[in-house]
Amino acid sequence: MGTSIRSIYLAVDSDCQAEGMHLPPGKYNGVERRLVVIGHQGGAEWLEPAYTVSLTQPRLHQIGGDKWREVREVELDVTPCVTSGQIRLA
Repeated sequence: MGTSIRSIYLAVDSDCQAEGMHLPPGKYNGVERRLVVIGHQGGAEWLEPAYTVSLTQPRLHQIGGDKWREVREVELDVTPCVTSGQIRLA
């Protein structure tokens, strides 16, 4: 099994929720991860990608409020938002 990882930008066109965090419209730094499974006969099967967004200060504080003031970075799984079309690759 292997993994393909690439840096991407994700665009939020209207408010959405990811792991309980409100994401306002904007462009976000993200990561796309895809697993590849190698079969017994050498064939490769790529699994569906997973997407994450990294929020760092001060943006995390702006979005999450005072309870996030002391947190330096949060990585959110936004895969459900991407597959539903709430977030798109920019």
